[in-house]
Amino acid sequence: MKISEIAERAGVSIGTVDRVLHNRGRVSQENIDRIMAIVRESGYEPNHYARSLRQNREYVIGVMIPALGTEYGYWTQVSEGIERAGGELRTMQIRFVFSFFDRYDPASVSLSARSLADQHADALIVAPLLGDEMRSAIASMSGIPYAFVDSSLPDMKPVVDFSQNPIAAGAVAARLMHLLRPSARSVMTIQPHKKAFNGEMRAQGFIEWMRANADDVDVRQMHLDIREHLRASLEDLFSREGIPDGVFVVNDASHIIAGELVALGLKERIAVIGFDMVDDNRKALVDGHVDAIISQRPSDQAYEAAMTLYRLLVLGQRPDAVMGHTPIDIFIKENSME
Repeated sequence: MKISEIAERAGVSIGTVDRVLHNRGRVSQENIDRIMAIVRESGYEPNHYARSLRQNREYVIGVMIPALGTEYGYWTQVSEGIERAGGELRTMQIRFVFSFFDRYDPASVSLSARSLADQHADALIVAPLLGDEMRSAIASMSGIPYAFVDSSLPDMKPVVDFSQNPIAAGAVAARLMHLLRPSARSVMTIQPHKKAFNGEMRAQGFIEWMRANADDVDVRQMHLDIREHLRASLEDLFSREGIPDGVFVVNDASHIIAGELVALGLKERIAVIGFDMVDDNRKALVDGHVDAIISQRPSDQAYEAAMTLYRLLVLGQRPDAVMGHTPIDIFIKENSME
């Protein structure tokens, strides 16, 4: 039996199991009794665990994601998952270091990687948003193991990939749109980041579902820079393409697009489905500006990636599968109010 299995059966963290097995730190008597009962039942020998700590050294896990204050707080949710793992692993020879990049500045990716190399990172947690630059950055890190969160790069070989299935998420968005606008004649996907693999795949999944299940609906994929002159860009888009019955915004900018539709007096005509349960999107749901949000649990993705790399580095345990399983959550007004 593995340490992680003992922790799961006991309903405690790996760090708690470690403290019990090595008699260090404060643990409630209830947890001690529960853990030791499982140890006795399974025949687990704590010394096996001690031997698996192969070197008396600290391991550094580098984190390459966009800056926490960007993209409406989405990346703060990612960091919260890593901090949660760090709290559980604070006695376990693991240290997490962050190095941020700017997805609008491709050169910042190599600078981020260089910073982590200088800090002797033993493994990486990566949001691979800029494909070509991220491939080069990872290649420059001397073959150290890495895990993906938020997005994937299909030609890469991470130890584990906890990103959500973007094709399936796009199909869920399409089915929701069909339920919201069953008589729709035209719908659009809006992609604010042209090079984002996950956004492109969500749009693809949306379009494929629509064409397979509602082939009388005109579906169009649009790229739209939301950083400036957004209202004018939307007006120009609708004058060229016509006003759609629904839009699927493939990232966390859903509330921005929806706010402009409200300002243009078009929200009642257009159903809006967006992505990521950041605070601004939650508020837009409650206010009725957005009809549904799909969430990908970024905090849980990051936590699982951190724990997987810990098990690899410290315990020598490789994951059973490369792909993680991130649920596709759906939020509407009624289940989004706190």
